[in-house]
Amino acid sequence: MAASFPSQTSFRRLPRNVQDRIAKRCIRPAGAGWLVPRLKDVSVRLGVSITRAKPRHGKLALELGDGTRRQVDHLLLGTGYRVDVRRYEFLDSALLEEVRTVDGYPVLNPRLESSVPGLHFLGAPASWSFGPIMRFVSGSWYSSRELTRRIVAAGAVPRSLRLPRAVRRSRCQRAQSFTH
Repeated sequence: MAASFPSQTSFRRLPRNVQDRIAKRCIRPAGAGWLVPRLKDVSVRLGVSITRAKPRHGKLALELGDGTRRQVDHLLLGTGYRVDVRRYEFLDSALLEEVRTVDGYPVLNPRLESSVPGLHFLGAPASWSFGPIMRFVSGSWYSSRELTRRIVAAGAVPRSLRLPRAVRRSRCQRAQSFTH
């Protein structure tokens, strides 16, 4: 079996408090430095809910959850979301009770597998165990390769559908060259 790339396995070996600091730094409301001067006259509010919005004289009248009112030309909502696999309605509730979680994230082993054998999580749900890069397309090279390995190793892919070893190796090498 080929070794995993250091970026994902190294993150898993860091102390949890260091992992949490890295994740917080990588996943936060922020923009590029060049945006700061362009937005100096733009009002930005974080963590506020909108209770009412109504068009008024070519503008938008807002009532906010903190009781304040505003009239704006444009409104952009960055709603975000929180991972909580226990709220996944497409998974049976009895199954979800068996998934070990921390703050809604499944705790995954090095094979992206949860505490329920055969149940794997990719993308944002994998970020608690594998780091913030898992939330982005740039992290899919690792998770897709790792999950594919597990499926093939379990014999879930018929031999007739498997690519020859030389083709798999050359594709993997090309994909890795894009990530480094």
